[in-house]
Formats: sequence, C-alpha cells, structure tokens
Amino acid sequence: MAKCIGGIATSHSPQLNTVPEVWLQRAEWDRDNPVFDFAQMLARTDLPADLQARLTPEAMRRHHDSCQGAIAALRQEYLDLQPDVVVIVGDDQHEMFTGDVIPAIAIYCDDSVDDIPRPLEPLHASQRAGEWAYHGPTTVTRPTHGALGRHLVGSLTRSGFDITQIRSQPAGKTIGHAFTFVQRRIMADRMAPIVPVMVNTDHTLNSPRPQRCWELGRAIRRAIDDFPGDERVLIVGSGGLSHFKLDEPLDRSVLEALAAQDVEALAKLPEEELVLGTSEIRNWIIAAGALENFTMSIVDYVTAYRSEGGTGCGMGFAHWRPS
Repeated sequence: MAKCIGGIATSHSPQLNTVPEVWLQRAEWDRDNPVFDFAQMLARTDLPADLQARLTPEAMRRHHDSCQGAIAALRQEYLDLQPDVVVIVGDDQHEMFTGDVIPAIAIYCDDSVDDIPRPLEPLHASQRAGEWAYHGPTTVTRPTHGALGRHLVGSLTRSGFDITQIRSQPAGKTIGHAFTFVQRRIMADRMAPIVPVMVNTDHTLNSPRPQRCWELGRAIRRAIDDFPGDERVLIVGSGGLSHFKLDEPLDRSVLEALAAQDVEALAKLPEEELVLGTSEIRNWIIAAGALENFTMSIVDYVTAYRSEGGTGCGMGFAHWRPS
C-alpha cells in the first residue's frame, strides 16, 4: 500500500517572489483595490502599535529574508523525503475553472498537466514581477498521478464527499498558481508527479466549513493509505495565511489549533474572516487533518506588512514529521 511520509504547508503570496521595493508597489495597488475598502483598513483598531516600524526598508528586508529562508527549509525537507507523489491541496482562482463553474472540491485525474503562461498586460506591475514563480514564459507539461487522483475521487465519494472529477485539462486553461508555486519554489529541479486537490476556499456559497475541511483531510489520508501501490506520498497545503488584510491574532490562533489538533477551535474560526486570500487557511486545515498522526512544527511565521492600512500577508511555513 502507499505510504504517507509527511507534509509541508506554505504561503504562496506574490510577495514571496519579489523584493521589498516591489512590496511597496503592491501597497500602491492596495490603496485603489476595488476588492476592499482601504479607508476601512486605515480605521482598523487592531493594527499593531509598531506598524510603522515594520514598514521601514530594513524591516521589510528582514521579513523578506526570513521568508526566503523558510522556503529554502521546506525545499530541503522535500529533498530529504524524496517523495514519489505529492498531493497538493490548493485553490483555483479562475485559472482552470471559470466563474460560471465553481466546484466545492475537485480532483485532477489526468496523467499530465500544462503550466501555461498567462497574459502579463492585465496584471499590476507588482504581480508581473513575481510571475516567474507561478508561470514561466512558455508552456511546460508536467506529470500528474492520474491513478491516485482517480482513487481519491472514488474513495472520497464513498466517504460521503461530493467530488468533481476533472478528467482532462480544459483547452487554454492552466493549472493554478497554488500548485505551480509548490512546483517552482519547493520542488524545482526534483519534480515528482502531483495530484492537484482543488478546494473552493473563497466563494462562500459552497466553500467547505473548517470542520469539514479537517474531515476531508482525514478521508484523503485514508484513501492514500488504501491505494494499492508502494508510492511514498507527501501532502502539501498551499496558500494563506491572512491577506490582503493581515490579521496576526487570527493567524496565530490557527497555527496553535493546527499544531494542537484542536478541531473544536478550528470549527469556531470566524468564517466571516475566511474570505479573499485568508480563505486559503482551509487548505492548511485539510493538510493537517490528513497528517493528524504526525507532529506539526512551525518553520516560521512572518508578518509581511506592506502598507499603513495593515495590508500584506501573514506568511506561514510548516512541516509535519512522524510523531
């Protein structure tokens, strides 16, 4: 039978792929972003008292360097484990899906997938600078483990989850950056087949509740353990933590609950806060549920603020090793 050998989780924000000078460009974009009201951000009562000190060039450089060190540590963890397959739990942001079709949970079941460059012109300058870590200048075809993907679909369905099966890649649609970030920044030149598990984290009408995410992770693990092969499987949670609104207390409460396997605390997370990028915390919960017999360690947590309104990203990095 297949064997789960461990897990990692990582943020995948564009800030991870750019220097602090570009973070300031991103802050300019924040001030006019129609997705949220920047004036409300400025009026927040929970902004840290030392926020201005965290926005200096020196502080941003320290935060940048800490993030790069954490990514390097996760890459070393991956290289040490040498998995045969990597199950990546991430979200699709109108990359393979259209806005008209948004499955709650989907699993890609073909034997390869294309990483397709997206047009740069519509992107903000701060996004274009970090695009190298999501998509390259040309299409790249990479292996996926279709047999394990199909096995997950059947097993999860029998466990009571309604799963969308993606049997082939829609024409012209790329695999999402939640998955390519892991390939490009963690796996790099030691590529293993992946199984993309796509979770609707942000469209709240049919996004899984936090406790359901934990249950999904446990069911994924049971399915991996029942897979008739000798593959060594790594599980990855991709995304988060809080952003665009950086919420340090929320992030720390999530990390503490995940490390303690406190499902009751996770179930009580304020779902009105699990929106936009913060919604990707769900991917961490799923990974943790799948790894509940492993020990979670926080590699680093970095409050990468980029504006006076407290926008930025709570950068989380963690791994799970045998207890």
